[in-house]
Amino acid sequence: MSRPPRPRPVLSAVLIGGLALAGCGKASQAAAGPSLVPAPTTRALAPTVYLGRNGRTLTTVVPVGGCQEGRLTGGVSGTSVTLSLSITTREKPGTVCAADIRSERVSLTLRSPLGGRKLIDAATGRTIRIEVRAA
Repeated sequence: MSRPPRPRPVLSAVLIGGLALAGCGKASQAAAGPSLVPAPTTRALAPTVYLGRNGRTLTTVVPVGGCQEGRLTGGVSGTSVTLSLSITTREKPGTVCAADIRSERVSLTLRSPLGGRKLIDAATGRTIRIEVRAA
């Protein structure tokens, strides 16, 4: 019974190194080219959203990293408010985003008080728990 040939370490290293370098270019080339910004991604919300004392401001905390920012938007009906959380990455040409994760507060202010309407997470379809903020 013959054994399959073993990969050669030198050939593997050359191939991997070549693939890694293929994506590299001069900084001036990267800065001169168009900046590609990925489309925002929609994420599920935290299980609790805070309602301000005014009854109109909804706030949640989202983990974001580096060049990311969160945005909270809402669709309003007579019986519910559907919240959507999107994360956008904004990386400027020639810069490197930090590899850290931080908590960012994102808010949405409704035109009229939430009242008895329920909050729905657009990403999951689940009802979100509301906690009234003291301040």
